Amino acid sequence: MGYGVSLEGIIAKSNNMCLDVGQFLQNTHILNTYFHLSLVIF
Repeated sequence: MGYGVSLEGIIAKSNNMCLDVGQFLQNTHILNTYFHLSLVIF
């Protein structure tokens, strides 16, 4: 039982990490797009 709970905790933690990484990559992509747009404008 304890092993199952810890396994669930590990899965939940790695899911959260994947979400964080995805959000970070999305933010980086938005920043890069904005940077390229500002380069084009100026």
